[in-house]
This record gives sequence, structure tokens and C-alpha cells, in this order.
Amino acid sequence: MAKIMIVDDEVDTIQLTERILKRAGYQTCVAEDGQKAIELLPQEKPDLILMDILMPGMDGVKAVEELQKNKLTQDIPIIVISGAGGEMDLMKGLLIGPVGYIDKPFNPKKLLYQIEVQLKKK
Repeated sequence: MAKIMIVDDEVDTIQLTERILKRAGYQTCVAEDGQKAIELLPQEKPDLILMDILMPGMDGVKAVEELQKNKLTQDIPIIVISGAGGEMDLMKGLLIGPVGYIDKPFNPKKLLYQIEVQLKKK
């Protein structure tokens, strides 16, 4: 069973995402910002990360950059999820190199499809 880390500062989004993932058979772990995600990675060892862009503290852009620099974490697939909208946010999300990008609010089927595709690639 794959483990997915949800990195988001919105409690409602975390709870919804956890429900969707657990129903689909995934294990989950949660971090409230990018720094916490980086700190939890060695013990949680997720197979994939769902990363929000706009968060207090270390935002998703900086967190993805840090994860991609580290040899221990650079191969973990990341799907950026953002409710910020707009072309600039999309470009920012894609420039940091995530494997996927989903707008909030997201379609659960689209989310699960993207997760399955990325986990098969891994």
C-alpha cells in the first residue's frame, strides 16, 4: 500500500484529501507546511507528495526546490495542488518541476488518476 504525504495548511482540504485517499486504499501522512514536510520525510518515507503552493512558513515552491536538491528525496513524485489560480501560479508550479499540477477545488477522480499514473512511473 502506497503512502502519500499531504502538505497543506487548510484543515478542510487535508480532511477531504485524506478521506479520498484512504477510501482508495492509500496510507496518508500530513504536514502543515513545507518545512514540516521536509522534517517528516525521513520517518514517513512517502511514495508520493501532494504539495500546496500557498502556505505560511515555507511555501510549496521552496519546499519542492529543497526536495529536488536532496539526493534522498529528489525521486519522490510530487503533485502540486493549488487554489491560487491564475497563469502565474501555474507557471510557478510547473517551473519548479512537479510531476503533476491540479487546481483546487479538485475532482477526486482526477486526483486519484494522477496519483496512480505517477506511482506507476516510479
